[in-house]
Amino acid sequence: MTSSKPGQKKLSEEFGDSRLYDVSVRCEEVMWREKKLFPNADFFHASAYHYMGIPTKLFTPIFVMSRVSGWTAHVKEQRANNRIIRPSADYTGPEPRPVPALSER
Repeated sequence: MTSSKPGQKKLSEEFGDSRLYDVSVRCEEVMWREKKLFPNADFFHASAYHYMGIPTKLFTPIFVMSRVSGWTAHVKEQRANNRIIRPSADYTGPEPRPVPALSER
C-alpha cells in the first residue's frame, strides 16, 4: 500500500526529517492490514502542521476552526426542522461482556 499523501511527503523532505511522516505512513499501513480501514482525512495533518512550523498547541484550534461552518450549518438545519440529525446506523459489534472488578484483575 502506498500513501496517498504526497504533499506531506514533500513537506517532510523539505523539512529534512521524515521520521514523523514515516511513522504516520506505517500507522496507515498497519490499520489497513489489520482492520481494512483508511485513516480519516485529518490523520496526516499533525505531521504536516509540524513540518510547517505550527505549534502543537494550535493543532486542535485549527481542526475546530476548519469545521465551525459545517457544525453551524448542522445546528441551523436541526433548529429549522426542530429535530436532531443523526446518522442511521446499527451497531453490529460484539455483545456486552462482563468486566471484572479492579480488585479481581
